[in-house]
Amino acid sequence: MAADTPRFFNVWLVQPNTVYRGVPYSVICDWIQEGRLLGRDCVRTPGAPSWEYLDAHTLFKPYFGGNELPGANDASEALTPIEIDFGPKRREEEDDDVDMIPLIDISMVLLVFFMMTAENLITQAPFKISAAKTAEISSPNGTVQLSIRRDPKDEKKISYHFKTNYDTSYTEKEVLDLIRDEKAKAGSQIKVILQVEGTLPFEKVQSLLMGLEQLKIQPVAKVTPKGNPG
Repeated sequence: MAADTPRFFNVWLVQPNTVYRGVPYSVICDWIQEGRLLGRDCVRTPGAPSWEYLDAHTLFKPYFGGNELPGANDASEALTPIEIDFGPKRREEEDDDVDMIPLIDISMVLLVFFMMTAENLITQAPFKISAAKTAEISSPNGTVQLSIRRDPKDEKKISYHFKTNYDTSYTEKEVLDLIRDEKAKAGSQIKVILQVEGTLPFEKVQSLLMGLEQLKIQPVAKVTPKGNPG
């Protein structure tokens, strides 16, 4: 093909009256050789004012051999719909099977990572046994003496201390759990003496009294001066 030969043409199939636009020169040559285009079909370059018969066009006339006339088979083949397949090729469909090996490898790496992380956490943060589960709260005669007073660090809070260990402060829940365990260990009713700070309002210890009532324990209450554990 010469340098000044147009690269694309509009093609008009006269008999089916079908027009294809922007067909490459090489594709038109192939269609002529395959008998899909006849001499009486027309072409023109995009923007040209008029159509030209293929067998009269300077570029395509040699394909028609001058005096040869198309036969019946050529005419029927020319009417066959043309599939334009000169665009970008589609990528072949990928295999439906998914490779699971990379996914398994990643899962194993994550599993090992989490196991090592958990082991480090256990090593760095040793398990602490709650004081409420290890305290001895009863005196040798089996009496439980509980001191209830304002917390020295925060007077809005209540501080609970057993006579067996005034250095340790307990929460209300821990107190009830310890007394419940002590009662179960004694196998019978136990004696509970509450030593309540004199300036402490009754509603501050009401919740504890209700908890003792649920344990079927009737405590003995004693009022002590402020700050005196009894």
